[in-house]
Amino acid sequence: MKRLLYIFTIAVLALTGCKKENQPTLKDKICGEWRGVELSADAGIYINFISNGTFELYQKLDSDCFELLKGHWSLDGDILSGTYNDQEPWATSYKVSVAGETLTMVAQDGTDETNVYAKTTIPDGVREKCTTTVKSASTETEGWL
Repeated sequence: MKRLLYIFTIAVLALTGCKKENQPTLKDKICGEWRGVELSADAGIYINFISNGTFELYQKLDSDCFELLKGHWSLDGDILSGTYNDQEPWATSYKVSVAGETLTMVAQDGTDETNVYAKTTIPDGVREKCTTTVKSASTETEGWL
């Protein structure tokens, strides 16, 4: 009987340990391609959070084509922040949460503006027809990231 209890205890511990390892972290959940579906401004937004800490932001504001901005992102707990490739920081950091295929980002600049993104694949047409901007977002686009 003791031997059976011992085997059962080992099995439970092994299964519990495996479950914890398989749980994706918030960083794992954020990584991937997203499309803005509920935004605080009238814009087209796609963003790719890459697991190496870089991002590609495709945004269409007052033009017919998307503009590509690149940079680096980091996560501290549930606070997402980043810088563009010219070392200009995002206009604000964001409190983030992921529920299923939905990413919610709440601005931490006192406005509490909320932007909601849906998991998607960035269309080839967006990638191929965008203009690349090395500089950070202009004053008009600040606040998106």
